[in-house]
Amino acid sequence: MPAASTLDAYWLTGAAWVDGSALLVNHEFDFALGFADENGAMLGIAAARRLESNRETARRLERLGALDVAERVATASASARRPACSARVPSGGRFRAFALLFGRPEAQLRVVWERIEDGRVVGRIVHLSRRRPLEGAGSWTIRALLDDALDDSARLVARHIACVEPEPDTALRSYAPARAGVPWSVAASEASTAVQLDVVPPPQPVLRAWPILTRSDRTVLRASSSPATVWIFDDPGDAPTPIQ
Repeated sequence: MPAASTLDAYWLTGAAWVDGSALLVNHEFDFALGFADENGAMLGIAAARRLESNRETARRLERLGALDVAERVATASASARRPACSARVPSGGRFRAFALLFGRPEAQLRVVWERIEDGRVVGRIVHLSRRRPLEGAGSWTIRALLDDALDDSARLVARHIACVEPEPDTALRSYAPARAGVPWSVAASEASTAVQLDVVPPPQPVLRAWPILTRSDRTVLRASSSPATVWIFDDPGDAPTPIQ
């Protein structure tokens, strides 16, 4: 898994890398199977099946060839049109970018850009795309469609890098989660049990964030949590709802 990442554990636990690519694959945990026994005896079996299913999908995606997300972001940054924020792009540290295909039979492409200093993630952008089938017609297994989605994400990330560190001049607002399975907590609690870390998404608390863009086809928020995170939602069903 990405070293030093503070992304939600449910996104990453059991995920498998596509060999030669900056692409991770993870399916939802089968809660029906995992909790079929009230004593939790099936949790290990469900976790093992999730892991094997992820590895099988990753092997199938290897035929698409290498996918470099960081290079796409660097290329997009060099030719980016007007940034979404007027602040100076942060300098120093190092950067990394990778993608996660999450879900099955429909999967969401989640592109993650992170700025790292002294081994810690100090800034992040996460773009959550609209969902596509994981297999078959119009699916993520079509290289041209995946390339287009990654290029679109790279352009969005490049435009919003300047939004990561400064606090926007809009009013800080509270947001409620839109749907389960799209958590935005930055890390699971160290006090969580191993079972919780493996299979249970953490509670989705109220998100405190500055709105950067609110449209019917895209919502962009800069969370006040640490590390500073810009969330880009393409699916209106994923975008958190303002609390009046």
